[in-house]
Amino acid sequence: MPRITAPSLVRKASDEADATSPPTIDELEAGAQGAFDALLAHVRQRAAENGVVAFMIVERELVDLVLAVGRTAVVLFLELRELQVSSTSAISVALPAVPAREEA
Repeated sequence: MPRITAPSLVRKASDEADATSPPTIDELEAGAQGAFDALLAHVRQRAAENGVVAFMIVERELVDLVLAVGRTAVVLFLELRELQVSSTSAISVALPAVPAREEA
């Protein structure tokens, strides 16, 4: 049975001249929390403004901030999965048998 090993999602130093060590889980969690805190701070700031605040403008501003939270959460998820996958030596995947071809 063929064996497929999981590739690493973390670039090796030899792959990139200016590579640095990947961020830790704690750093990624802090980044996600920081992005979420920035989103909440923006909401509070816009809600406290005097005068007319156009909903559509605030909504557009929030889209970028929500996407930033999502991106940081995805990076955190990928790093957690990378750690889980790399903790196993290899992943075995059973490939379906390919029927022999009949020659004419």
